[in-house]
Amino acid sequence: MPKNILLINVDSVIENLALKKCEIYHKGIGDYVERTPMFESWADKIYVSSVFEWSKEKTAYWASNERAVIGGTGWDYKVKLDPEIDKIIPKINLGFTTRGCIRKCEFCFVPKMEGLIRKVANVTDIWDGVSKELTLMDNNILAMPQHFKQVCADIRANKIKVDFNQGLDLRLLYAN
Repeated sequence: MPKNILLINVDSVIENLALKKCEIYHKGIGDYVERTPMFESWADKIYVSSVFEWSKEKTAYWASNERAVIGGTGWDYKVKLDPEIDKIIPKINLGFTTRGCIRKCEFCFVPKMEGLIRKVANVTDIWDGVSKELTLMDNNILAMPQHFKQVCADIRANKIKVDFNQGLDLRLLYAN
């Protein structure tokens, strides 16, 4: 029997990658998915994503709900999606081609959450094949120079405008 799934993006107006993975997974198994908080009483399971620590107060509202799974760097970066959900790579023109980082900046969650840098996808895995804009959220793509060169070649070949959303480590740009 299909379940009712509620997705809550606490602190962002842009698409949330983790919630999109949950949506694709649950729709794929026949569940009903909603993103409007007023459906709280309807939901069998609630996924809540909090990216920023400043939204802890808003996120805390969901903590008392036994149907809620709360994750994200704004709440508890150790909470992980189930592996069958996490392996989904949505083609929504937003995502990662690498995860992890070589740096260990004291303010950053990435090394604790994701470990060392590694390739997880190609541009064509996250690009819908139509849009001329793509947002790459890689934390330190320049730490993998060969992969970065391939990503750039794919971007050029497909004439895609790219926002390297997390920035580029200038120290590595000059090192390569």
